[in-house]
Amino acid sequence: MSRHTRWPVVFALGLLLALLVPAAVAEVSVDDPSGSHPSWLSMGLQGGEDEGFPVPWTVHRQSIPSAWALNPDGDQRGDGHPAAAFPAGTFRPVVAWSTPVDGNGRDIVLSEWAGSAWSAPETVAGGIPEQRGPDVAVLPDGGLVVAWWEDDGNVRQVWVRKRAADGTWQEAEAVSPAGEDCRWPAVTVLDGVVLVGWFRERGDGTREVVVAREDAGWATEVIGETACDGPDDDGNAFLELHAVGTRAWADWRLAADRIGTSRRDPASGTWSAVDEISCENSPDGRRLARWEAKKRALGW
Repeated sequence: MSRHTRWPVVFALGLLLALLVPAAVAEVSVDDPSGSHPSWLSMGLQGGEDEGFPVPWTVHRQSIPSAWALNPDGDQRGDGHPAAAFPAGTFRPVVAWSTPVDGNGRDIVLSEWAGSAWSAPETVAGGIPEQRGPDVAVLPDGGLVVAWWEDDGNVRQVWVRKRAADGTWQEAEAVSPAGEDCRWPAVTVLDGVVLVGWFRERGDGTREVVVAREDAGWATEVIGETACDGPDDDGNAFLELHAVGTRAWADWRLAADRIGTSRRDPASGTWSAVDEISCENSPDGRRLARWEAKKRALGW
């Protein structure tokens, strides 16, 4: 996302605009590519379901050039919430999302802003079982890594797939252990190494927050827990992973008025005990709490 607050993404969620504009033009669009910040995105969201959870797809535009719009009929089709990343120095967003396949299953697709139009959506993962809830991050060489969860109707599993800087895709790789019920992944790149987090169901209505590193063979580490399920009601990612230099941290929703955060010590590689950050039960309140988590992680 990203659905991610760590990227310069503009979320247009104004009630006035929702009342003035009768129909969604685009769920995702660039915000005036001729301007000084062509990488900024607007994500207009229309009331519906995202992976089974309500998401406030608020209409935000009445008219934009068609080339700016990524998925103008996504609200009618049932596209999932998008995740966005920005390759360094390009100012061209990359967006991944889940989309229904004709009557059967969901695929993970990806598109990039090419400077004047979006590229045709490229299938990252498809077929049966269903593929859901992607996240995307940029590799140091300009490549990409996409994480998502696969749902076979019984057990859910987290997968990743890398794309090299030349556009070549590697084979998809399962990162959560077989037989464990895992979903809602987040992905980041820490000092050149892919770091993935997700929720692991305990079977009692609670979930463990798990992280794994590619250079450790995806060995898992539990850093927290939560009884919440699904994304925030404002569409923000439920679990987020962040990395700046050698520092990494995670934050996730504990309750309507609280988030949890854990920080990775760059020297020892261990994760801190969970800090709870209180917030207003509102989109702005949760965004401010996540900003506070960032300040603590970076020592600001």
